[in-house]
Amino acid sequence: MDLLSAGGEVCGVYYPAGAEPDVVSAAQQLAASVGALCGQSVSPESDDRIPAQPGAMILVGWTCRPESGEFYATLGYSDYGHAVVAPNVLCVGGHSASNTVKAAKSLSGLLNAGSLPTEKLLADGSRERGGVYLSSEQDARVEASYPIEALTVEGQPLSDFVLVYEPEQGRAVAEQMQHLVGISTGVCLPLKNAAETPEAAFEILVGNTGRELTAGFYAQSYHLNYNQYQLLIAPGKLALVGASEVSLGYALDAFSALLTGSGSRTLNASDSLSGSLPGSAWSVSDRPDTSDLRVASNNVYFYEYTLTRAAQLLESCIYLDADVLLLQEMSVDWHLYLDAALSEIGYTQVPTKANPELGEVPDRLNYTPIYYRAEKLTLVECGYDQFESVKARPDGDLSSSKSYTWALFEEQATGKRFVAISTHYTWYGDPVQANSFRVADAQEIMAAVEGLERQYACPIIVMGDLNCTVNSDPYNVMAEGGLLDARYHADRRENINISTWHELGQQAGNGSGGILDHCFFSGEGLHAKLFQVVHNSYAVQSSDHLPIVLDASLE
Repeated sequence: MDLLSAGGEVCGVYYPAGAEPDVVSAAQQLAASVGALCGQSVSPESDDRIPAQPGAMILVGWTCRPESGEFYATLGYSDYGHAVVAPNVLCVGGHSASNTVKAAKSLSGLLNAGSLPTEKLLADGSRERGGVYLSSEQDARVEASYPIEALTVEGQPLSDFVLVYEPEQGRAVAEQMQHLVGISTGVCLPLKNAAETPEAAFEILVGNTGRELTAGFYAQSYHLNYNQYQLLIAPGKLALVGASEVSLGYALDAFSALLTGSGSRTLNASDSLSGSLPGSAWSVSDRPDTSDLRVASNNVYFYEYTLTRAAQLLESCIYLDADVLLLQEMSVDWHLYLDAALSEIGYTQVPTKANPELGEVPDRLNYTPIYYRAEKLTLVECGYDQFESVKARPDGDLSSSKSYTWALFEEQATGKRFVAISTHYTWYGDPVQANSFRVADAQEIMAAVEGLERQYACPIIVMGDLNCTVNSDPYNVMAEGGLLDARYHADRRENINISTWHELGQQAGNGSGGILDHCFFSGEGLHAKLFQVVHNSYAVQSSDHLPIVLDASLE
């Protein structure tokens, strides 16, 4: 099972043909480490160039080789790492490109640091010295922690199921379900289009897939079922049905509650349920009894400003009843109305203490302001900066909207401290360049978070319009930087699959493409009790983004 030895046979390093650039780059880095160890030049190649009779191999990602399949069968949804799968075959990777990169870099670090054994035990009991070896005993796969280790549907393991979706309205919700199941149980469910997939023995159905279990629901008149949803469980089948993405999202929320709320390891037909969407003025949920802090965030949408919209947004803020209110796209017009109005209902604006290179920035030109209740919280320190991505291409007021404000608060009753950050990541027409800008924005935020953690040693909450979806590159900079997403890590989660972006005045839909507003927090010193996306008539009419709310306790 020995794979590497100094001065011995050079390992070939292979990655999947068509792999993402980051995976190829990580394979190149790993090949350089192998070459340095063996004293020879090693260049990685795609798996379509593996010779018919290969020697020792390192497979980075899910290649065409069967050993890759064997390795990935042992990995949970968020696991990554490496393992010797067969004599002279080492597999490295994870189910996502970012986890594959992390696995390759982790192994490269082991090789560079000389952290591997320098001798091996021979069959006769003697030891051979002088080499550096990696064997199955050195399997360094990193296991993720899952709230639920196993789940069955009518006695059948969930890992046997396939996610089958109706392509028009079901795909986005199916992708959300895949992610929810993955982070909860470690199972990575395959996604299949119902129009292209014959019926399988074990299926999770999302939307009008044409399968028998859901036929009765969709046979109804649309006007009878447009605001209805159902979660149906039967032997070999689990189904989420609804006439729209919104209602499907509520069915997914119902499944989420069953998955994480009861602690049950088995779902049975008796768990099936039906429900209706709330009315147009859906209320904000009450704070949990154990929560002592509410932080809310909302992008106000500075275009098409009217006094009517401003009054509606103020009503929305009243209903949110947050201790700390983080806003984005607060242009001068919005400041002229809301600053005075929020002051009348008990809020104080954090002063705009700008980075010195920006010079003086008046409060009314802070597009990412923070407001707080001074009768409960004391402002200790604060700061403001604009992202380098907009400093490099100034475009007037739009530049200053892509910024962040931070504030260190102290609870007057307990003396406990926390930092809140309001931010708005860059939007740009070209998607490739936009992604690059937002990755840089996220890296700046993480640098700020790390600096604030070192200086104040207290929990940090980052909320705002990040202009990116779950599992996108900018999102992963935050998630892989040690912050937790309240959408998945709060004790209670409400409306988490509703798109936080919508056309102004229109009901928000469901799907990962519209979930652009996020709440990240550091895990130590803060317990996330409730995360909710607020969908009511005030929020829909006043902005093109829905408010998000975090209820938490400081520890």
